[in-house]
Amino acid sequence: MRILVAIDSLKGSLSSLEAGLAIKEALEDFCEVVVKPVADGGEGSVEAMADALDAKF
Repeated sequence: MRILVAIDSLKGSLSSLEAGLAIKEALEDFCEVVVKPVADGGEGSVEAMADALDAKF
């Protein structure tokens, strides 16, 4: 089974990537997990876009 984790940041707690990686860690023993950070245009949007494009800013 393959799971896609596409989660926005948790304001003041975790970035989109950090939240996705935490979920991946919990699930990866049971299935293949792909993490794709997302954002709604606010806080963390540039970071999510850079992660998605394997870019640096």
